Amino acid sequence: MTDKYKEWKEVHQPFELSYHQHGNFRWPGREDIWDEQWDNIFSLFGKQKKDQFTDDQVLIDIGCGSRPALSWFEKGKQYNIDPLLEDYLKIEKLQQYWEPFTKDQLISAPAEELQTQLINKADFILCWNVLDHTYDWKKILNNCFEYLKSDGIFLLGTDHGGKEHIGHPGIQSSEELFEELDSKFKTIDYSKAGFKRCRIGAWLLAKKTNE
Repeated sequence: MTDKYKEWKEVHQPFELSYHQHGNFRWPGREDIWDEQWDNIFSLFGKQKKDQFTDDQVLIDIGCGSRPALSWFEKGKQYNIDPLLEDYLKIEKLQQYWEPFTKDQLISAPAEELQTQLINKADFILCWNVLDHTYDWKKILNNCFEYLKSDGIFLLGTDHGGKEHIGHPGIQSSEELFEELDSKFKTIDYSKAGFKRCRIGAWLLAKKTNE
């Protein structure tokens, strides 16, 4: 167990869980904020459509949090990965949103752990406001590369270049982040600016590079 993993597990993760256990924009009654955010991310920036995928196509949310964002899409087999997912499923106010999913679609594990059953299966991967919350963001990007089909789409939003603070171990080197992204993904679109209520440091829409 590395010092970074231990700090993430014992300091940052309890903070993260406490945040989600208390009322925030994911909870019922805040649909206007929730819907506006994902309309902005998926449609305005990501150029995705609600009916874009078929039932047999695979979508993965890396670090899904306490409410499934991929439900924005009407179809697709949607997998949700989060180290705290087992705890999030116990939050009574949010349980209704998880009811459509089967057990195999709910993976309670760190995103750093490669899910071998998903290798080369993903038509679409979302990794939004996640990387700077983790203990090994490079490993997560590598896993995303492994999951994507050759023509799969990768939608990333992350803060970077800031100092570590509670809940956010951080990505201290912006240069290192973009070098890692350039080595694995071909950029379709990139933005440093966000939309209202979605001000994450970098937005990236990309495809997998040639292996």
